[in-house]
Amino acid sequence: MSAAPIRGETAPMRRETVNGVEWLVLPDAPPWLFLAFTTRRGGVSQGPWAELNVGRSTADEPARVEANRRRVLQAAGPGWRWAAMPHMVHGADVAVVRAGEPWAPGQAPRADGLVTTDPGVLLWATYADCVPVFLWGESAGAWGPEGTETAAAVAPAGGGAPRRGVALAHAGWRGTLAGVAPVAARTLAGALGTEPARLHALIGPSIGPCCFEVDEPVLARLARELPWAEDVLSPSPRGAGYRHWDLWETNRRLLVEAGLDPRHVAVAGLCTACDTETFFSHRASGGRTGRMAGLIGIRPGW
Repeated sequence: MSAAPIRGETAPMRRETVNGVEWLVLPDAPPWLFLAFTTRRGGVSQGPWAELNVGRSTADEPARVEANRRRVLQAAGPGWRWAAMPHMVHGADVAVVRAGEPWAPGQAPRADGLVTTDPGVLLWATYADCVPVFLWGESAGAWGPEGTETAAAVAPAGGGAPRRGVALAHAGWRGTLAGVAPVAARTLAGALGTEPARLHALIGPSIGPCCFEVDEPVLARLARELPWAEDVLSPSPRGAGYRHWDLWETNRRLLVEAGLDPRHVAVAGLCTACDTETFFSHRASGGRTGRMAGLIGIRPGW
């Protein structure tokens, strides 16, 4: 069954500068939620990686990258127990992160999605055109011994406390087709013991339908794997054999198909390839560029 053909609401993100680091935040986020997406401003890198490149897989000087990462973590504030940074492979595997189980150096899982229900764990992934999908939710009520919502959930006065969770997906075109965003949503809903309809999602800054062009091999995969592929494709100025693909709308529809309420799925509507003064863009730079960080977590103490 295909998702409703309506477009997602645009969610304006606000620029903030914290300790010299510029990032975008969601103005109406609940107070327990930390959510940010860095720009390229506020770091020490130079050249095509200027300034706030946090990507270790780039050709930037490693010392500058680590200095930039420290700046971002310091700007996130005190109290975080650790930052979970996966080894991303453009797939649909999702890792569940625990506050008391930090990954040893070099032992990060191969995953493009992260989920946690523990306060004080900062989920982190890097981007330079791929789609960041932020997910969060809470389920108020009493909780059974296995984390399942009991009948008392409808009556919080019975002693139940809100249970909160967050997720972060890294959805390039391969990860989008693999379904990393809906897998992350279902994993988060399962961890909360609730339905995906209780979740909220933000599709963050990434390459937009204005700039993301694909050729025949990718178009053939789209036609095979998405029954509504034509709804997210548009003509390319290059003519036959090429189309523009709307990754924002594709991920939105996949989330709605996974059970999210369409009213709870917002799109930032910011194209990284159009605004290379603000963002790093792999496509717009020909591959020689830095990476932004997407960050989400349950604030320490909540």
